[in-house]
Amino acid sequence: MDPNESLIYQKWCWENNITIYPKPVVYNGSRCKIVINTNGVENIRKEVYEDKPSSRLIEIEVSPGKTKKVKQVIPGLYDEIRRLYKETYLLNKDLVA
Repeated sequence: MDPNESLIYQKWCWENNITIYPKPVVYNGSRCKIVINTNGVENIRKEVYEDKPSSRLIEIEVSPGKTKKVKQVIPGLYDEIRRLYKETYLLNKDLVA
């Protein structure tokens, strides 16, 4: 995503009282959850993010009784925050007069 494009989404969200920011889950701040604050109401997402992208193995069911391990990529913290600003803008821009 272009940095200028990201700023457009972020500015629109701020003007409409929506902020998205990290909330540390460990003392040194290396692992964070993401908070979406809308008009002072915080929604804390469940996924934990690190500064850099990471991955983990998860099991998915491919058929009844059979599972397969696949690699799930978790984006970096600030990449995910930028993505959420864009998603929030695109979902809500037509709803705000």
